[in-house]
Amino acid sequence: MTQVLWTQRQDVGPQPRVGHAMAYDATRKRVVLVGGDSLTAGLLRDTWEWDGENWTQVADMGPSPRRESAVVYDSARQKIVLFGGRGANARFGDTWEWNGELWTQVADDGPTPRAGHGMAFDLVMKRTTLFGGESQPAALLGDTWDWDGQQWVQREDTGPSARRSHAMAYDGRRSRVVLFGGSLAGGLSGRDTWLWDTARWTEVADFGPESCLAASMAFKGDNVVLFGGLQAAQPAPAPRVLGGTWEWDGKRWTQRQDIGPSSRWLHAMAYDPDRQSTVLFGGLSGFAPEGDLTLPDRLLGDTWELPSGSDPADRELVIGKAAAVFPRDGSIERLSETALGDLVADAIRERSGAQIAIVTGGELRSALPSSYQPSNHGLHRPTVGYVEAAPFDIVAGDVPSILPFGSLVFTRQITGSQLWALLEHSVASQPNASGGFAQVSGFRLIYQLSAAPGARLRSVRLDNGTDVAADAQTLLGLAISGFAATGGDGYSVPASGPGIPQETIADVLLTYIQRHGTLSPGTSDRITQLP
Repeated sequence: MTQVLWTQRQDVGPQPRVGHAMAYDATRKRVVLVGGDSLTAGLLRDTWEWDGENWTQVADMGPSPRRESAVVYDSARQKIVLFGGRGANARFGDTWEWNGELWTQVADDGPTPRAGHGMAFDLVMKRTTLFGGESQPAALLGDTWDWDGQQWVQREDTGPSARRSHAMAYDGRRSRVVLFGGSLAGGLSGRDTWLWDTARWTEVADFGPESCLAASMAFKGDNVVLFGGLQAAQPAPAPRVLGGTWEWDGKRWTQRQDIGPSSRWLHAMAYDPDRQSTVLFGGLSGFAPEGDLTLPDRLLGDTWELPSGSDPADRELVIGKAAAVFPRDGSIERLSETALGDLVADAIRERSGAQIAIVTGGELRSALPSSYQPSNHGLHRPTVGYVEAAPFDIVAGDVPSILPFGSLVFTRQITGSQLWALLEHSVASQPNASGGFAQVSGFRLIYQLSAAPGARLRSVRLDNGTDVAADAQTLLGLAISGFAATGGDGYSVPASGPGIPQETIADVLLTYIQRHGTLSPGTSDRITQLP
């Protein structure tokens, strides 16, 4: 396997800090950084964006100065969500949203005011999950809350022990929130790993990375990556700052490398799926008690990136050609059949051998060719700076730009009546765009927009000419994205069928493009809307 290395990008931009929060804004294609503690000039409230080349300050107003808040990107509402944090004299319990231009406070109730908590956005349930933190010095919390964009709801007060400064991320490939370590009762650091499945916590490992608090974690399209942290133990050897890079694949932790950023804690990370890179900023390079005059000397303000998957050169590989662009704009694929939707659905149906296939429009995040920018500017690409003439070169880096979430292909056995129910759900939101709108393969459907939601389908016909009745009990083999199969966008898919373990839609699509050579965009009347 190709060794993947961290690369230092910049040591200019935001001033050095600790306890800041970062998330990737997929709508505006920027990593967003907010707040933190400068240790010398006090707490911060500035907002910065990283575009892959430069940091730009975009706001100095919004949430009050604070450290150890948490932020996530809410993809359903296309906003960054921030909760809590620690001010000069208090913990906060306020909720804020960033729309790319302004911060707006949207709630001041819900979880107890706290700092050092963890948050992750659940792509299936379209909710932000919050766990733990510290409500005041030494008052640790062990509660779980969900934010749906309107209100906070407490879910559990059982699961991981109360803690602060743990690491959390949403594993989009396996549809689970992952939690690691943190500061436990008595000042000890933990090394336990827990998964949240939207209903309960399950401990899955107590081995892997060394016990630590204030590490940072991000989902990088295939696995969860964790870096750094502070190891605190009793009896009292001096706490040790860590610098290892670890990956969680859903079953076990694996250490990837020791080469990269210096050892640190209280840093922040976020994954940029468009550039397929994990971005790390700041932190503390050593340990000293809070208030120690030597702490500012250990402060970091550097930016690092860890490319995802294979060596960057592998992403430059030309895997096929496109006679024209397969469009995607964030709306068309959520309203109607598209050439890109047909392509992806065809790919998973061919690979699985299923009769029919469904992929949701909301899972398609870029056109083909994508916004990915290969270093070879002699390639034919529909972008300024390349040869802007068709047929266009498709490179391997286009595929994860289109399908960045690492969703697996699932196979299921469903009846004809169950297929009708899935398709009724797909078109229920029309004429409003919906991420759950189904792009299909292996059949055609006709629906009537003027009919009531839930009763819009008029016909379903397989490619072999067989009509599928609304009450049919004949079994059909369905290939479907793991996101939809596990409840994403409100789908309810029967849990029968073996699936295709550990095979992502992105891998399937890459192989399909390689096999089929030059691709021509076009639709084939798979989805017909009647007035």
